Amino acid sequence: MAASNSRTLIRRHGHLADVLEKFCTRWEIGVEHLIKDAAQVSQRLTASVKAYREVDGTLFGQPGGTVTRPGGEDPGVQ
Repeated sequence: MAASNSRTLIRRHGHLADVLEKFCTRWEIGVEHLIKDAAQVSQRLTASVKAYREVDGTLFGQPGGTVTRPGGEDPGVQ
């Protein structure tokens, strides 16, 4: 009798199991894509930080630009 009940439960809930399996598979794929996207964002942000630090290091302590100009037109207007 127990085996008969098990088969009935499997038949009744087989569709639910299929739907759950598909959901979990799609969820896993989505998470994998999010992880790849996050890695790319991280790489791009790291590259941006390096670029900003390089520019800041180059310009730090160097007089130039409109700050030390005695006067005249603003070169940024051009």
